[in-house]
Amino acid sequence: MADDGQTAHFTSFLEVFDHWAQVRPTCCAVRDLRGRALTWAELQETSVLVASHVQQLMEAEAIEVGAILSRRCPWWLAATVALMRCGIPFVWMGCELS
Repeated sequence: MADDGQTAHFTSFLEVFDHWAQVRPTCCAVRDLRGRALTWAELQETSVLVASHVQQLMEAEAIEVGAILSRRCPWWLAATVALMRCGIPFVWMGCELS
């Protein structure tokens, strides 16, 4: 439901994601167990920045698949959304570092 009371129609996850960043920019979008958090605007900004870097790498290195090696945290989600923005397949490779 859009904030104006009208039903919003989205065709992709990224459209919904960017919509939330627009209508709820200062609301917490994600928080991990350690208390680290990003607002919707911060999450969108970070994902766009990472996507920009990935696009440059894709052009320079002919990268066709992405991998995310990280603990689950707000930046893990930003990296996931960034690779979705690039439109390339990706895998999550979870890790627990001591």
